[in-house]
Amino acid sequence: MTRLLTKSQPWMRLFILLCSQLGLRFHEAARACPLHWNRETQELAVIGKNNKPRNLPVTKEIAQMFAVAEKLDAPRDTPFIWLMLAKPCSVGPNLGSLRRDDNHIRKEWQRMKRRLAINPALVVHDLRRTRITQIYRETLDIKAAQQFADHDNLDTTAHYIAPFDTTAMKDLLARLPRWKQ
Repeated sequence: MTRLLTKSQPWMRLFILLCSQLGLRFHEAARACPLHWNRETQELAVIGKNNKPRNLPVTKEIAQMFAVAEKLDAPRDTPFIWLMLAKPCSVGPNLGSLRRDDNHIRKEWQRMKRRLAINPALVVHDLRRTRITQIYRETLDIKAAQQFADHDNLDTTAHYIAPFDTTAMKDLLARLPRWKQ
């Protein structure tokens, strides 16, 4: 993850942070824009699956990147990542606009993985899964992970949570009270 963040362009770094820190889905991160950002509360309003709204507190790093992107003179519904790119599109239906299509993100994701020799099987959604797993492991509260993930079904959240590795399992068992004989 560190290599992805340190070696990516600012717009892609923001996209990765939105997926990895806020657990956003690809399309949620790609569409986050100044219109959805509340500077006072430091929250991003996200419209998830089934048009369900939720407000997520952002990290200081994301808030700083939002502030940089907002300084550009562009419509408030222009996604943050395209504001960060700050280069008008030179081809296609968005010619002259800051907007790009989602394929631009996917292609850059693939290029970065190849350039950094990162597992080619890694998909953007794995960043979300990792965050949901981290929340569960930190809280041991599957309902908290479910709420964070914006899942309607608890089974979906359980599917996301990665199994403990052997070391983590040993640590967990070491913390549990011993059975009295």
